[in-house]
Amino acid sequence: MKLVVLAETCRDGTCPTIYRKDDRTVVVQGYVVEEPDVASGPGEAVVEVPAELLAQAVSALQREQK
Repeated sequence: MKLVVLAETCRDGTCPTIYRKDDRTVVVQGYVVEEPDVASGPGEAVVEVPAELLAQAVSALQREQK
């Protein structure tokens, strides 16, 4: 699976990061939320990322579409 960085909070690869996959979906790396108030299914996890990171990722995706 090839991942392209859309937005990141640091450069060492262990911080919240949002990636784009080849199939135009996104992969989110974040901090696992312990005992979230939402249900998650098999193979899913609820993660937390800074709101600014989401804004950066949206901007990057919009630039790619132009």
